[in-house]
Amino acid sequence: MFGKGLFCPGGSSLAEVEKIIEKIAQGDLTTSMDPATGKSVLRSIANMQGNLAKIVSTVISNTGNLAFASTELESLSAGMRNIAETMARHAVEVDATSKEMEENLQTIAVVAARLALNMNTVSARASQSSDSLSLVSTSTEEMSATITEIAQNSEQARLVADKAVQSVRSASERVNSLGSAATEINNVISVITEISDQTKLLALNATIEAARAGEAGKGFAVVANEVKDLATQTSKATEGIRNKVNAIQAATKSTITEIGTIHEVIDEVNNVVATIAAAVEEQSVTTRDIAENLARVTDGIKEMTSAVVTTSEAVTEVNRLIADSAQLAHLVAESMDEISAESARIRTDSTRVYASGMEVASLGKDIDRVLRVFTVPQQYLAAGKAAERKFISFSSEFSVGIAEIDEQHRKIMDYINQIHAAVKKDLPAGEIKKILGDLATFTVDHFANEERYFARFNYPDEKKHKAIHEKLLGRVSGIISQINEGKEVNFIDVLTFLKEWLQTHILIEDKQYGPFLNQHGIR
Repeated sequence: MFGKGLFCPGGSSLAEVEKIIEKIAQGDLTTSMDPATGKSVLRSIANMQGNLAKIVSTVISNTGNLAFASTELESLSAGMRNIAETMARHAVEVDATSKEMEENLQTIAVVAARLALNMNTVSARASQSSDSLSLVSTSTEEMSATITEIAQNSEQARLVADKAVQSVRSASERVNSLGSAATEINNVISVITEISDQTKLLALNATIEAARAGEAGKGFAVVANEVKDLATQTSKATEGIRNKVNAIQAATKSTITEIGTIHEVIDEVNNVVATIAAAVEEQSVTTRDIAENLARVTDGIKEMTSAVVTTSEAVTEVNRLIADSAQLAHLVAESMDEISAESARIRTDSTRVYASGMEVASLGKDIDRVLRVFTVPQQYLAAGKAAERKFISFSSEFSVGIAEIDEQHRKIMDYINQIHAAVKKDLPAGEIKKILGDLATFTVDHFANEERYFARFNYPDEKKHKAIHEKLLGRVSGIISQINEGKEVNFIDVLTFLKEWLQTHILIEDKQYGPFLNQHGIR
């Protein structure tokens, strides 16, 4: 009676309790009992059975996760081993190529150095040619100026010769006029001579008549003698004039002949001057063309010199870049050696990881065989399966005692799990950015909701908590900006940060305000 009353009030027997314990011992955790109907021992057994069922369910679920993770680990380690082998093979190829490139770059550097030396020589010679052409150009310009002056002087000489021709022609005409006048004078002299002869004849006749007259004719005889003398003088004077006129005519003829000769000479001079002027003009045009061509050649040489200098500088820069490239190629070769060694280590480590994964898989199978003896309620298994293969899962450990906040934390974990799944599937960064954006938007609303409670009830650590919120949002915003700018983002680091931050934030900061808000009726 004592035992029966102690364990089984209301008609339960010790045999029933023994039966339940026997089922638990056999691994059957599905037996249902109401701990509220029994006393402390029965209640303890019921609680033990429930907790044990949950524990075993969790272990079963985690064993499944362990098997899945070990399979993935085996696959990843095999992939790592293949990648390491590929890396090692490529590293050897790149190392050989880098060394060959280094040798080629050294050869190119030698050629570039020679080219730079040749370019400097060409530049110096081009500079000398430019100086020489400048002197020639200056001399040509001076010659052109001289030729221009000669042309001007030749033109002036031609004008003077033209004037001389005109003057000679005028003088010739005047001398001809003088000859004509001398001829006329000669004609007049002939008349005067004839008159003088007649006067002499008349004087002779008068003298004869005066002699006949005797004394009466003496006076007339004197006059007749005087007339005869005058006629004689006139005849002599006329003869002198004739001689002078004849001399003038002879001189005039000679002058006309000389003037004709001078005219011919001046014509020849004029023709020669015209020929010289034409030749000088042609030479002036040629000289100008030469000067212009020299100027163009000089400009071309200056441009060539400038181009040579620029090319020389470029060759020097190329030489420097080649030297840098050779050094980089050497560094690449050294890095490839290191990568090759590192690839060997990765291959070794991945082999060990693969072996460890196989051991874990084997251990998981052993645990699974052990756990098969247990039979647990389906609701526990269903809950365990729902939590399988998640990067982060919500459990009672993360509850802050406020249903609304707990649900929001679950949602944040869901976003993190979506990011994890996207990273595992190697989705494009744009899709991951969209999930991050949704996470940021939801988290902003979640933080705003928390902060409304803080302000409403004057939470003591409100300022500190808000600063933590701002820091997280700044970090997430920075990650999104990196993606937008096309920068490399390590999403493994992002996931690790989000998971560690959320777990730490909930377990430390959020757990602190839970009891505070509970006291104000928020549950």
